[in-house]
Amino acid sequence: VTRIRIRRPEGEPRYYVLPGSSMECFVRPRIHRAYMIVESELDAILLDQEAVGWICLRADLAQMRALFHRTVVVFQVVLFIAALTAYLVGGKLQKVISQPILSLAEVAKVVSEKKDYSVRAVGHGDDEVKLLVDSFNEMLEQIQQRDAVLVNANERLEERVRERTEELTSINLKLAEEIAERSSAQRRLQRHVRQLNCFYSLSKLVEMPDVSLDRILQEAASLIRNAYQDPENTCVRITFGGLSYQTENFKRTEFSQYVDIHIRGEKAGCIETYLIVAKDKASPFLEEEHNLLNAMAEYLGRIAERNQTQEKLQLFRSLIDHSNDCIFVAEPEWGRFLDVNDRACELLGYSREQLLTMTFKDIDDSAPDKDSWHKLLDELEKSGESIHCLLYTSPSPRDLSTSRMPSSA
Repeated sequence: VTRIRIRRPEGEPRYYVLPGSSMECFVRPRIHRAYMIVESELDAILLDQEAVGWICLRADLAQMRALFHRTVVVFQVVLFIAALTAYLVGGKLQKVISQPILSLAEVAKVVSEKKDYSVRAVGHGDDEVKLLVDSFNEMLEQIQQRDAVLVNANERLEERVRERTEELTSINLKLAEEIAERSSAQRRLQRHVRQLNCFYSLSKLVEMPDVSLDRILQEAASLIRNAYQDPENTCVRITFGGLSYQTENFKRTEFSQYVDIHIRGEKAGCIETYLIVAKDKASPFLEEEHNLLNAMAEYLGRIAERNQTQEKLQLFRSLIDHSNDCIFVAEPEWGRFLDVNDRACELLGYSREQLLTMTFKDIDDSAPDKDSWHKLLDELEKSGESIHCLLYTSPSPRDLSTSRMPSSA
């Protein structure tokens, strides 16, 4: 504080100069280049609760400013000396500290870019930098070992994957072959099922009572067509006894199959199949279809033969039943009756069912036992022709005679 001024309500202010201060500062302006002036009003001076004056203080900061300038100059000098010292010392320590670290950074860059974990950093001395370099080299060694283990594991894994891939490829090929074989077997099975259905349907038709041969042959033509691999593209015609039995889409083409129907070794008819459009002109028909046609021709021949035989048997039965003689059909081993006509039942007084449970000795005393029956057969066989059954005819129960039935009958 350089000056104290007391100002009263009226009158000039009074000044009090502190020791060491100059009065010059009271007549100079408030701001001087050599010092900073701070002037502030303090509390009023009171007397009997009435203000009788005020105190104003003025302070000079020149000394503080000078101290600040000296401090700045000293700090700049110290900073320059420190920087110079750091430069000189850093130049000396660069080879000891910076160079190993730069070398370590270069090695780390090579490892990062080329993935080569075999490179090593070189350290000098026995300080913390050398310890850092050794730790880095040890880390690279561990990484290299793990990388080698990983490479070997990858190679083994690739080898296993390759083996598994080859195994799976082989399995897939076998599976594809098996699928193709099963598909082919399924197609063959379907064809066999159609052929079996053909024979089954025809057998059921044959077993029906009072079914005519014409109907059997007509149905057989449709069944044969449905048993082929392409029924819509197949037509069939059966010729038997001068009559033709054909499917509704029958049309003669260049792609055909032909097989004869035989009865007792003689040709009685034929079966013809035609493909309307052949997909494979070299081999339009399957082997199974050839076999089916041959089997159907043989089966139809047996059916026709049995039909003719049944007609002859019916005619023969009609002749026997309307005969005036007693006719017996007997089994040659024991003489058991196999059949009798109505005339025999009428004359002997037995029903047909009763006679079919009896033997020759029950109605003829000339052959009371088995030996007598065989002796009678021996006498009948002297002609040299084998006997399958005997016909016993008699105008009356008291006068029975025997005769042979030829083998053909």
